[in-house]
Amino acid sequence: MTNKVAFVALEIDPVLVRQARRAGHPVRYGDCGSEEMLKRAGVPGARTLVVTLPDHVLERAVIRAARRLNPEIHILARGRRGVEDDDLYRDGADEVVHEAFEVGIEFLARLLRRLNFPKQAVERQLGRLRGGRYEVFRREDFTPLPLGDVRRSLDTLRVEFLEIPPGSPLAGRSLRDAGVREATGALILAVVRDGRVIPSPEAWFILQEKDTILVSGANEQVAEVESLLAAPAR
Repeated sequence: MTNKVAFVALEIDPVLVRQARRAGHPVRYGDCGSEEMLKRAGVPGARTLVVTLPDHVLERAVIRAARRLNPEIHILARGRRGVEDDDLYRDGADEVVHEAFEVGIEFLARLLRRLNFPKQAVERQLGRLRGGRYEVFRREDFTPLPLGDVRRSLDTLRVEFLEIPPGSPLAGRSLRDAGVREATGALILAVVRDGRVIPSPEAWFILQEKDTILVSGANEQVAEVESLLAAPAR
């Protein structure tokens, strides 16, 4: 692995084992349901164990065996149906990554990013959904935000490419001196100059005529930036 993390994987399918070994991966042939095989794989001295078995009964047995061999090991288990997750936790899993919930969360994350929600806001929302063992998905009183409320929130957001025209008072000034954020509340996310994108420009970056700036903010904030760009130089 490129990050040099040592690991060992167990696989019962000999074809997959051969393919993995040809690719240079440390995969061993063996039944992870065998406590002896877990010992040979190094579970007693391992820091983390990831269990992704499709069989729920076998997965529980592996978790219990690993916990006996190494009480301090951190166990991540694959979950499928919410009603089974509690079994995995009782058997000794530290975290259950629920595939159905994670697919839904990933869809939500991609949607929010596509709609230009701030990264921090996206991460907070995902953390809320994953918190408490996905408890938010299980609660009977959980109600999603009404679509109308979501639409009204999105209607206040705007992301625009704006060109700095000749004679603009912002041309020739640094982002700090231009004071766009202070004057309007909008953010300059990037600058396009001569076909080259400059993401997250520094405060000392000098704006030039014919630059295109990527601006994000509420409708009225972006409108104020447009006014700043078009205002005659004083």
